[in-house]
Amino acid sequence: MSNNNPNMTKAQRREAARAEALALREAQAKRDKRNRLITIGALVAGVVVLVGVFLAVWIPAMNDRNKTIDAVAAGNLSEVANPSTAREDGGIPMGVDAAAGTESEGAVEVGVYLDYMCPICGQFEETNGETLDQLRESGEVTVVLHPVSILDRVAQSQQFSTRAASAAAWVADQAPESLNAFNTAMFDNQPAEGSGTLTDAQIADIAEQAGVPAFVERVKDYASREAWDVALTARVASYSPDLVISAGFLKLAGEAFLQAFGGRYLNTHNTLLPAFPGIHGPRDALEYGVKITGATLFVVDAGLDTGVIVAQVAVPVEDDDTVDTLTERIKVAERALLVETVGRAAREGLRVEGRRAVLG
Repeated sequence: MSNNNPNMTKAQRREAARAEALALREAQAKRDKRNRLITIGALVAGVVVLVGVFLAVWIPAMNDRNKTIDAVAAGNLSEVANPSTAREDGGIPMGVDAAAGTESEGAVEVGVYLDYMCPICGQFEETNGETLDQLRESGEVTVVLHPVSILDRVAQSQQFSTRAASAAAWVADQAPESLNAFNTAMFDNQPAEGSGTLTDAQIADIAEQAGVPAFVERVKDYASREAWDVALTARVASYSPDLVISAGFLKLAGEAFLQAFGGRYLNTHNTLLPAFPGIHGPRDALEYGVKITGATLFVVDAGLDTGVIVAQVAVPVEDDDTVDTLTERIKVAERALLVETVGRAAREGLRVEGRRAVLG
Protein backbone atom coordinates (compact mmCIF):
# COMPACT_ATOMS: atom_id res chain seq x y z
CA MET A 1 0.00 0.00 0.00
CA SER A 2 1.37 3.43 -0.89
CA ASN A 3 0.36 6.73 0.68
CA ASN A 4 1.81 8.86 -2.12
CA ASN A 5 -1.40 9.02 -4.21
CA PRO A 6 -1.85 12.73 -5.05
CA ASN A 7 -5.64 12.31 -5.13
CA MET A 8 -5.74 11.32 -1.41
CA THR A 9 -6.58 13.89 1.20
CA LYS A 10 -4.18 14.58 4.05
CA ALA A 11 -6.41 12.61 6.44
CA GLN A 12 -6.56 9.67 4.01
CA ARG A 13 -2.77 9.66 3.59
CA ARG A 14 -2.33 9.71 7.39
CA GLU A 15 -4.76 6.80 7.78
CA ALA A 16 -3.04 4.86 5.02
CA ALA A 17 0.35 5.40 6.68
CA ARG A 18 -1.03 4.06 9.96
CA ALA A 19 -2.42 0.97 8.22
CA GLU A 20 0.88 0.37 6.44
CA ALA A 21 2.82 0.71 9.71
CA LEU A 22 0.46 -1.73 11.43
CA ALA A 23 0.88 -4.27 8.61
CA LEU A 24 4.66 -3.94 8.84
CA ARG A 25 4.58 -4.49 12.62
CA GLU A 26 2.38 -7.57 12.24
CA ALA A 27 4.67 -8.98 9.54
CA GLN A 28 7.73 -8.36 11.71
CA ALA A 29 6.03 -10.02 14.69
CA LYS A 30 5.34 -13.11 12.58
CA ARG A 31 8.98 -13.18 11.44
CA ASP A 32 10.17 -12.78 15.04
CA LYS A 33 7.97 -15.66 16.18
CA ARG A 34 9.18 -17.87 13.32
CA ASN A 35 12.82 -16.98 14.00
CA ARG A 36 12.38 -17.62 17.71
CA LEU A 37 10.94 -21.07 17.06
CA ILE A 38 13.63 -21.86 14.51
CA THR A 39 16.33 -20.79 16.99
CA ILE A 40 14.87 -22.93 19.75
CA GLY A 41 14.46 -25.83 17.35
CA ALA A 42 18.10 -25.53 16.29
CA LEU A 43 19.27 -25.48 19.89
CA VAL A 44 17.17 -28.53 20.72
CA ALA A 45 18.51 -30.30 17.64
CA GLY A 46 22.01 -29.52 18.91
CA VAL A 47 21.23 -31.20 22.20
CA VAL A 48 19.83 -34.23 20.39
CA VAL A 49 23.00 -34.57 18.35
CA LEU A 50 25.14 -34.31 21.46
CA VAL A 51 22.97 -36.90 23.18
CA GLY A 52 23.54 -39.22 20.26
CA VAL A 53 27.29 -38.77 20.61
CA PHE A 54 27.17 -39.32 24.34
CA LEU A 55 25.08 -42.46 23.92
CA ALA A 56 27.71 -43.97 21.69
CA VAL A 57 30.42 -43.13 24.22
CA TRP A 58 28.77 -43.87 27.54
CA ILE A 59 26.33 -46.76 27.12
CA PRO A 60 29.19 -49.26 26.76
CA ALA A 61 30.51 -48.04 30.14
CA MET A 62 27.31 -48.60 32.07
CA ASN A 63 27.13 -51.36 34.67
CA ASP A 64 24.63 -53.39 32.67
CA ARG A 65 26.13 -52.46 29.30
CA ASN A 66 25.77 -55.79 27.51
CA LYS A 67 22.13 -56.17 28.48
CA THR A 68 21.44 -52.56 27.46
CA ILE A 69 23.18 -52.84 24.09
CA ASP A 70 21.44 -56.15 23.28
CA ALA A 71 18.05 -54.74 24.28
CA VAL A 72 18.48 -51.62 22.14
CA ALA A 73 19.78 -53.60 19.18
CA ALA A 74 16.84 -56.00 19.39
CA GLY A 75 14.34 -53.23 20.02
CA ASN A 76 13.24 -55.07 23.15
CA LEU A 77 12.53 -52.47 25.82
CA SER A 78 9.75 -54.44 27.52
CA GLU A 79 11.43 -54.12 30.91
CA VAL A 80 11.53 -50.31 30.70
CA ALA A 81 8.39 -48.75 32.18
CA ASN A 82 7.28 -45.25 31.17
CA PRO A 83 5.36 -42.95 33.51
CA SER A 84 1.62 -42.93 32.88
CA THR A 85 1.84 -39.36 31.53
CA ALA A 86 4.43 -40.27 28.87
CA ARG A 87 3.91 -41.09 25.23
CA GLU A 88 4.89 -44.42 23.72
CA ASP A 89 8.34 -43.06 22.85
CA GLY A 90 8.92 -42.04 26.47
CA GLY A 91 8.53 -38.30 25.85
CA ILE A 92 6.58 -36.42 28.53
CA PRO A 93 4.52 -33.55 27.05
CA MET A 94 3.68 -30.39 28.99
CA GLY A 95 1.06 -27.91 27.80
CA VAL A 96 -0.12 -24.50 28.96
CA ASP A 97 -0.47 -25.40 32.64
CA ALA A 98 2.90 -27.27 32.68
CA ALA A 99 1.29 -30.50 33.88
CA ALA A 100 2.92 -33.66 32.59
CA GLY A 101 0.74 -35.49 30.09
CA THR A 102 -0.97 -32.35 28.74
CA GLU A 103 -0.63 -30.79 25.28
CA SER A 104 -1.62 -27.54 23.58
CA GLU A 105 -3.72 -28.25 20.50
CA GLY A 106 -2.12 -27.10 17.27
CA ALA A 107 1.06 -25.94 19.02
CA VAL A 108 4.60 -26.44 17.78
CA GLU A 109 6.29 -29.31 19.64
CA VAL A 110 9.72 -28.72 21.15
CA GLY A 111 11.44 -31.95 22.23
CA VAL A 112 14.10 -31.53 24.89
CA TYR A 113 16.44 -34.48 25.51
CA LEU A 114 18.22 -34.04 28.82
CA ASP A 115 20.55 -35.68 31.30
CA TYR A 116 20.61 -33.95 34.67
CA MET A 117 24.38 -34.52 34.82
CA CYS A 118 25.01 -33.01 31.37
CA PRO A 119 26.56 -29.49 31.55
CA ILE A 120 25.39 -28.63 28.03
CA CYS A 121 21.83 -29.56 29.04
CA GLY A 122 22.23 -27.25 32.02
CA GLN A 123 23.42 -24.43 29.76
CA PHE A 124 20.47 -25.01 27.46
CA GLU A 125 18.05 -24.81 30.40
CA GLU A 126 19.68 -21.64 31.71
CA THR A 127 19.62 -19.96 28.28
CA ASN A 128 16.26 -21.12 26.97
CA GLY A 129 14.19 -22.35 29.92
CA GLU A 130 12.42 -19.06 30.54
CA THR A 131 11.68 -18.56 26.84
CA LEU A 132 10.29 -22.07 26.53
CA ASP A 133 8.08 -21.47 29.57
CA GLN A 134 6.71 -18.27 28.01
CA LEU A 135 5.99 -19.97 24.70
CA ARG A 136 4.40 -22.95 26.45
CA GLU A 137 2.23 -20.72 28.68
CA SER A 138 1.04 -18.80 25.62
CA GLY A 139 -0.02 -22.05 23.95
CA GLU A 140 2.44 -21.60 21.08
CA VAL A 141 4.46 -24.71 21.93
CA THR A 142 4.11 -28.03 23.73
CA VAL A 143 7.36 -28.91 25.48
CA VAL A 144 8.16 -32.64 25.42
CA LEU A 145 10.78 -33.72 27.96
CA HIS A 146 12.92 -36.81 27.35
CA PRO A 147 14.97 -37.53 30.52
CA VAL A 148 17.83 -39.87 29.66
CA SER A 149 20.60 -41.57 31.60
CA ILE A 150 23.93 -41.46 29.77
CA LEU A 151 26.47 -39.92 32.13
CA ASP A 152 26.46 -42.21 35.17
CA ARG A 153 30.15 -42.94 34.87
CA VAL A 154 31.31 -39.31 35.03
CA ALA A 155 29.39 -38.80 38.28
CA GLN A 156 32.02 -40.66 40.31
CA SER A 157 30.05 -43.87 39.70
CA GLN A 158 27.17 -42.66 41.84
CA GLN A 159 24.61 -43.32 39.10
CA PHE A 160 23.29 -39.79 39.39
CA SER A 161 21.96 -39.69 35.82
CA THR A 162 19.89 -42.82 36.37
CA ARG A 163 18.67 -41.76 39.80
CA ALA A 164 17.73 -38.26 38.62
CA ALA A 165 15.95 -39.47 35.47
CA SER A 166 14.05 -42.04 37.53
CA ALA A 167 13.02 -39.32 39.96
CA ALA A 168 11.74 -37.17 37.09
CA ALA A 169 9.73 -40.12 35.76
CA TRP A 170 8.27 -40.72 39.22
CA VAL A 171 7.28 -37.04 39.54
CA ALA A 172 5.72 -37.14 36.06
CA ASP A 173 3.69 -40.18 37.08
CA GLN A 174 2.74 -39.34 40.65
CA ALA A 175 2.77 -35.51 40.74
CA PRO A 176 2.43 -34.40 37.08
CA GLU A 177 1.65 -30.80 37.97
CA SER A 178 5.10 -30.48 39.60
CA LEU A 179 7.27 -31.84 36.78
CA ASN A 180 8.21 -28.50 35.22
CA ALA A 181 9.20 -27.01 38.57
CA PHE A 182 11.15 -30.15 39.45
CA ASN A 183 12.98 -30.10 36.12
CA THR A 184 13.99 -26.46 36.64
CA ALA A 185 15.05 -27.06 40.24
CA MET A 186 17.18 -30.06 39.29
CA PHE A 187 19.18 -27.92 36.86
CA ASP A 188 19.38 -25.09 39.39
CA ASN A 189 21.07 -27.62 41.71
CA GLN A 190 23.06 -29.44 39.02
CA PRO A 191 26.39 -30.80 40.31
CA ALA A 192 29.57 -30.09 38.37
CA GLU A 193 30.47 -32.85 35.94
CA GLY A 194 32.84 -35.34 37.56
CA SER A 195 32.16 -34.04 41.06
CA GLY A 196 30.18 -35.44 43.96
CA THR A 197 26.49 -35.64 43.18
CA LEU A 198 23.17 -35.19 44.90
CA THR A 199 22.07 -37.88 47.30
CA ASP A 200 18.64 -39.50 47.07
CA ALA A 201 17.60 -37.46 50.10
CA GLN A 202 18.66 -34.23 48.39
CA ILE A 203 16.75 -35.15 45.22
CA ALA A 204 13.70 -35.91 47.37
CA ASP A 205 14.09 -32.52 49.07
CA ILE A 206 14.20 -30.79 45.67
CA ALA A 207 11.05 -32.66 44.64
CA GLU A 208 9.27 -31.58 47.81
CA GLN A 209 10.30 -27.95 47.25
CA ALA A 210 8.93 -28.23 43.71
CA GLY A 211 5.53 -29.12 45.14
CA VAL A 212 5.63 -32.91 45.09
CA PRO A 213 3.47 -34.22 47.98
CA ALA A 214 5.38 -35.80 50.84
CA PHE A 215 4.63 -36.80 54.39
CA VAL A 216 6.63 -36.84 57.58
CA GLU A 217 5.85 -38.90 60.65
CA ARG A 218 8.33 -38.05 63.42
CA VAL A 219 8.73 -40.27 66.44
CA LYS A 220 8.99 -37.27 68.75
CA ASP A 221 5.53 -36.07 67.70
CA TYR A 222 3.91 -39.08 69.37
CA ALA A 223 3.48 -40.09 72.98
CA SER A 224 5.08 -43.48 72.40
CA ARG A 225 7.00 -45.46 69.81
CA GLU A 226 3.95 -47.73 69.41
CA ALA A 227 1.70 -44.76 68.61
CA TRP A 228 4.18 -43.57 66.00
CA ASP A 229 4.31 -47.05 64.46
CA VAL A 230 0.52 -47.17 64.14
CA ALA A 231 0.43 -43.71 62.53
CA LEU A 232 3.24 -44.55 60.12
CA THR A 233 1.50 -47.79 59.17
CA ALA A 234 -1.75 -45.99 58.42
CA ARG A 235 -0.02 -43.33 56.34
CA VAL A 236 1.94 -45.81 54.24
CA ALA A 237 -1.12 -48.06 53.83
CA SER A 238 -3.04 -45.11 52.36
CA TYR A 239 -0.84 -45.44 49.24
CA SER A 240 -1.75 -49.14 48.81
CA PRO A 241 1.85 -50.18 48.06
CA ASP A 242 2.80 -53.53 46.59
CA LEU A 243 6.31 -53.14 48.00
CA VAL A 244 7.68 -50.94 50.77
CA ILE A 245 11.35 -50.05 50.39
CA SER A 246 13.42 -48.62 53.21
CA ALA A 247 16.23 -46.39 51.96
CA GLY A 248 18.37 -44.98 54.75
CA PHE A 249 15.53 -45.39 57.23
CA LEU A 250 17.57 -46.15 60.34
CA LYS A 251 14.66 -47.15 62.57
CA LEU A 252 13.24 -50.51 63.51
CA ALA A 253 9.71 -51.06 62.29
CA GLY A 254 7.15 -51.91 64.95
CA GLU A 255 4.63 -54.71 65.23
CA ALA A 256 1.82 -52.85 63.45
CA PHE A 257 4.01 -52.02 60.48
CA LEU A 258 5.37 -55.55 60.14
CA GLN A 259 1.90 -57.06 60.37
CA ALA A 260 0.65 -54.75 57.61
CA PHE A 261 3.59 -55.14 55.24
CA GLY A 262 5.23 -58.42 56.25
CA GLY A 263 6.89 -60.19 53.35
CA ARG A 264 6.93 -57.07 51.17
CA TYR A 265 8.93 -54.64 53.28
CA LEU A 266 12.53 -54.57 51.98
CA ASN A 267 15.65 -52.93 53.34
CA THR A 268 19.34 -52.80 52.43
CA HIS A 269 22.33 -53.36 54.67
CA ASN A 270 25.91 -52.41 53.91
CA THR A 271 27.55 -55.79 54.58
CA LEU A 272 27.03 -59.34 53.42
CA LEU A 273 24.54 -60.52 56.01
CA PRO A 274 24.39 -62.38 58.29
CA ALA A 275 27.89 -61.02 58.96
CA PHE A 276 28.21 -57.65 60.70
CA PRO A 277 24.61 -56.56 61.32
CA GLY A 278 23.83 -53.19 62.89
CA ILE A 279 24.65 -49.59 62.05
CA HIS A 280 28.45 -49.99 61.96
CA GLY A 281 28.69 -52.77 59.40
CA PRO A 282 31.59 -51.45 57.23
CA ARG A 283 33.58 -50.48 60.30
CA ASP A 284 33.09 -53.89 61.87
CA ALA A 285 34.01 -55.66 58.62
CA LEU A 286 37.17 -53.59 58.25
CA GLU A 287 38.21 -54.17 61.85
CA TYR A 288 37.65 -57.92 61.52
CA GLY A 289 39.94 -58.01 58.51
CA VAL A 290 37.63 -59.54 55.90
CA LYS A 291 38.74 -59.36 52.27
CA ILE A 292 35.23 -59.36 50.81
CA THR A 293 32.19 -57.51 52.09
CA GLY A 294 29.27 -56.00 50.19
CA ALA A 295 25.58 -55.15 50.38
CA THR A 296 22.43 -57.13 51.10
CA LEU A 297 18.78 -56.59 50.20
CA PHE A 298 16.54 -58.43 52.63
CA VAL A 299 12.96 -58.80 53.81
CA VAL A 300 12.55 -56.95 57.10
CA ASP A 301 11.40 -58.94 60.13
CA ALA A 302 11.29 -58.22 63.85
CA GLY A 303 15.02 -58.86 64.35
CA LEU A 304 18.06 -56.69 63.71
CA ASP A 305 19.00 -57.34 60.07
CA THR A 306 17.88 -60.96 60.40
CA GLY A 307 15.29 -61.15 57.60
CA VAL A 308 15.27 -63.42 54.56
CA ILE A 309 17.98 -62.43 52.08
CA VAL A 310 16.67 -61.39 48.66
CA ALA A 311 19.91 -60.44 46.88
CA GLN A 312 23.55 -59.64 47.61
CA VAL A 313 26.51 -58.05 45.86
CA ALA A 314 30.18 -58.44 46.80
CA VAL A 315 32.63 -55.55 47.26
CA PRO A 316 36.36 -56.27 47.70
CA VAL A 317 38.14 -54.67 50.65
CA GLU A 318 41.28 -52.84 49.55
CA ASP A 319 44.43 -52.78 51.65
CA ASP A 320 44.31 -48.99 52.02
CA ASP A 321 40.57 -48.76 52.69
CA THR A 322 39.22 -46.58 55.46
CA VAL A 323 35.71 -46.83 56.85
CA ASP A 324 34.71 -43.89 54.64
CA THR A 325 36.20 -45.19 51.39
CA LEU A 326 34.81 -48.67 51.93
CA THR A 327 31.38 -47.29 52.83
CA GLU A 328 31.27 -45.17 49.68
CA ARG A 329 32.16 -48.11 47.41
CA ILE A 330 29.52 -50.24 49.09
CA LYS A 331 26.94 -47.49 48.53
CA VAL A 332 27.55 -47.59 44.78
CA ALA A 333 27.05 -51.35 44.63
CA GLU A 334 24.11 -51.14 47.04
CA ARG A 335 22.23 -48.62 44.86
CA ALA A 336 22.65 -50.72 41.74
CA LEU A 337 21.53 -53.84 43.62
CA LEU A 338 18.46 -52.05 44.97
CA VAL A 339 17.36 -50.64 41.61
CA GLU A 340 17.83 -53.89 39.70
CA THR A 341 16.28 -56.19 42.31
CA VAL A 342 13.31 -54.01 43.23
CA GLY A 343 12.63 -53.56 39.51
CA ARG A 344 12.53 -57.33 39.10
CA ALA A 345 10.33 -57.74 42.17
CA ALA A 346 7.88 -55.16 40.83
CA ARG A 347 7.75 -56.79 37.39
CA GLU A 348 8.01 -60.47 38.25
CA GLY A 349 6.82 -60.69 41.84
CA LEU A 350 8.54 -61.78 45.06
CA ARG A 351 7.65 -64.66 47.33
CA VAL A 352 9.24 -65.97 50.52
CA GLU A 353 9.61 -69.72 51.08
CA GLY A 354 11.09 -70.37 54.50
CA ARG A 355 14.55 -68.76 54.50
CA ARG A 356 14.52 -68.33 50.73
CA ALA A 357 13.26 -65.39 48.71
CA VAL A 358 12.27 -66.16 45.12
CA LEU A 359 11.90 -63.58 42.35
CA GLY A 360 9.51 -64.39 39.56
